[in-house]
Amino acid sequence: MEILYQDEAMIVAVKPYGLLSEHAGTDGMPDCIAAALNRAPDSVYPVHRLDRCAGGVMVYGLTKQASAQLSLNMQTHRFEKRYLAVVQGAVPETEETWKDLLFFDTRRRMSFCVDRNRKGVKEAILHMRCVDSAEGLSLLAVRLETGRTHQIRCQCASRGMPIVGDGRYGSRLKIQGSGIALWCAEISFPHPLTEKVQRFIAPPPRQWPWNAFFIPGGQA
Repeated sequence: MEILYQDEAMIVAVKPYGLLSEHAGTDGMPDCIAAALNRAPDSVYPVHRLDRCAGGVMVYGLTKQASAQLSLNMQTHRFEKRYLAVVQGAVPETEETWKDLLFFDTRRRMSFCVDRNRKGVKEAILHMRCVDSAEGLSLLAVRLETGRTHQIRCQCASRGMPIVGDGRYGSRLKIQGSGIALWCAEISFPHPLTEKVQRFIAPPPRQWPWNAFFIPGGQA
């Protein structure tokens, strides 16, 4: 786990593949951060989520007050997160906005694109830019407008381009370890005390399939 920034109010760290973003325990980011800072585990407060099989930049509050303000900023859309994803298939280098209705099936632990509104269905919007294609794969830069469960994974798969390594959503390719090729590469938000906008960037691991593309500093 790499720490990008820390002060009295918050910490920004890179979540590796395989760790839970919220879970308390040795397989959760809060406990790992607490151990690194020599703090009590319950003094590290999650304010947003990232799937266990994904990795990238995350921020945590270190006080209840900072955590509450960070959570409020998240709820009022003052956070901006940009993701990178490697998907199967050669996608034209284009920019698109994807709008879908998503339903999360709690029994199957999967999201599905559906064609009509009903109980539990939520609108999902993201902005996608295809950066490059190589080896039958494509690198996408994604900005979320909504933050639904498994949103990027589901919206990519519904268009016939599952994220590499994401067997749950149709990928037959596997990558090293337990992760999928989905990475939170950049996050920006107002500092919970000063309101000054903070911006942090972290590149994905230099392993396949990421190393099939040139990604300067985690940006694309």
